[in-house]
Amino acid sequence: MELMIVLAVVGIALAVAIPSFATMRRNARMTGAANDLIAAINLARSEAIKRQVPVAMCGSANPRDADPTCSDTLTGWVVWEDTNNDRLVGADEPVLSSHDALDATLTVSDNFAVISYAATGFPQNLAVPPAILLCDDRGDLAADGRLYRRIVSVSRTGRPAILKTGPEVTAFAEQEPPPLESNCNAG
Repeated sequence: MELMIVLAVVGIALAVAIPSFATMRRNARMTGAANDLIAAINLARSEAIKRQVPVAMCGSANPRDADPTCSDTLTGWVVWEDTNNDRLVGADEPVLSSHDALDATLTVSDNFAVISYAATGFPQNLAVPPAILLCDDRGDLAADGRLYRRIVSVSRTGRPAILKTGPEVTAFAEQEPPPLESNCNAG
């Protein structure tokens, strides 16, 4: 009888814990991806200042190759010293950091091809401030005043930030011109 009661209590505890654990894993995956992007952008900015040469970051389908190339989609990425400031990874330009593709459960959209920092630490050649939208299968549903999506934005001065609350995302979306579609569509 005691064993049956213990098994019932364990079963109830697992029924409550498993959904919470799955949500925690999704949140951790989203936060980790956003933090990795922030780290790469901060690296590009700080290395441009430190080295006194342009440093750039772009999405790359082959970030770990000996000669990585930029691609239109930001799955993985590469940060490199762009000494000739052509916004292309050259064979003689050192790669400072590379990141493999993000988890396949995340959907990523962005509004830039390359984020390039001048030696002053300010971004170069920007029509609109760079932004990256991270979504998963939960879409835009709000939880405790926070949205599931994350937006990594770069200010006109070059400082990156993660936007995740409703008011932050709303203020971001209301900029003129809108820097990026800021909604996730649940699949």
